[in-house]
Amino acid sequence: MNVEIIDNDGINIKFINTEAELVKLTEKLRTKTAFGFDTEFDRFCREYGFKLFLLQIFDGETCYLVDPLALKDLTAIWTVFEDASICKVVYSSSEDIQLLKLNGCHIKNIYDLQIAAKLCNHNANSFSDLVKVMFNVEIDKSMQRSNWRPRPLNKAQQIYASNDVIWLLKIKDIFTKTAEETGVTSMIEEENILCQEVVATMYTVKLSAKQKATNSNYHQKELLKLFHIRNKIAEQYNLPPFQVVADDTLEEIMGDKNIFLNHPFKKGYCGKLLNDDSNKQLFYDAVFSIDVNIENLPAKKTYNNNGERNYYKAPSKETVENYCKKISDVLVKDFGGTSAEYILRGLKKSLLTMPYNEIKLRNYQQQIITETCTRFDIEL
Repeated sequence: MNVEIIDNDGINIKFINTEAELVKLTEKLRTKTAFGFDTEFDRFCREYGFKLFLLQIFDGETCYLVDPLALKDLTAIWTVFEDASICKVVYSSSEDIQLLKLNGCHIKNIYDLQIAAKLCNHNANSFSDLVKVMFNVEIDKSMQRSNWRPRPLNKAQQIYASNDVIWLLKIKDIFTKTAEETGVTSMIEEENILCQEVVATMYTVKLSAKQKATNSNYHQKELLKLFHIRNKIAEQYNLPPFQVVADDTLEEIMGDKNIFLNHPFKKGYCGKLLNDDSNKQLFYDAVFSIDVNIENLPAKKTYNNNGERNYYKAPSKETVENYCKKISDVLVKDFGGTSAEYILRGLKKSLLTMPYNEIKLRNYQQQIITETCTRFDIEL
């Protein structure tokens, strides 16, 4: 199918939806030292699952919109993404990398502009902020929540998708120079290598910390059963689990199952389920089996033989900030406020969740913090 080539302020946007076009694009990308990319997807928003709907690539000349719905086999393009000699530039890479892995691509040689911005002491909070500050261009975000499954994509969607990649290479050039001047190049490199190790996750049925804290051990297991039933039905209906029934509706059952049994499926359940006797029975049987003789009291904290709690009591955020203030003050002078906060983020986060002797930091974080403490006689 021929697709109209759209122009975005002098840059052509080309839609790739045939194998021949994909092979051509792959061959062209092999001649490049770097290209920018982004993805559009649905992650349990409109459908069940984490699904790739569009892959955007900018090679410095043309923006390509690769259609994974038309192209069932993306192996050809993945070979370029897995080529360690070609740099792949992206902003905020975690979900993109997970999505590529779920689709069979183990990307190598990433340059994440969000990381570079932080370590180069740029205080932009988003990609559009970066583009605005650096190029005085406002990116229209009205298509951000767009549905990317229907074809053909409209012109506004294609312009939006292209804007997410056509600035990437220029911004990388700016940050590469800044990083060299400020001495943070090796830090960015270490972070980018670690980006490749992101673990791809689809969806895990689990309870939130609040749900664990407000339910007994027995009721946690029963609630988890209901969540598993909901997940099975959601996958069958191709709906996000929350659209089958919300968490709070199921949590209410843990307080009093008769609310459900006396008026089953009265509120909060999707219409498709209401006409599905088989799946309704799954819910009904699970609720009916809950033992009402077990009181739903939050699980008690356990203690060891010395009468001490078996978990680490984390300090408050204010305590951690005060604890790190001396080293933070030094790093702010050396690297700037945004960069200093990014360097210290691992230490601060760890102090909030585990004892100091269990903390694991990036190599560069460990080195900078240790050297700074030694140089200024700071005790941590």
